[in-house]
Amino acid sequence: MADCHEAIIDRETYAKVQAEMERRAGLMDPIYPFTGKIKC
Repeated sequence: MADCHEAIIDRETYAKVQAEMERRAGLMDPIYPFTGKIKC
């Protein structure tokens, strides 16, 4: 159900925030050459 009520922020701002959150999520979990190779 889209457009049922007045939005707090516009769609363009929402899309920009989602893109930034996705970009930052990639920085939180870097992959290194030995990631997953060593197990205890």
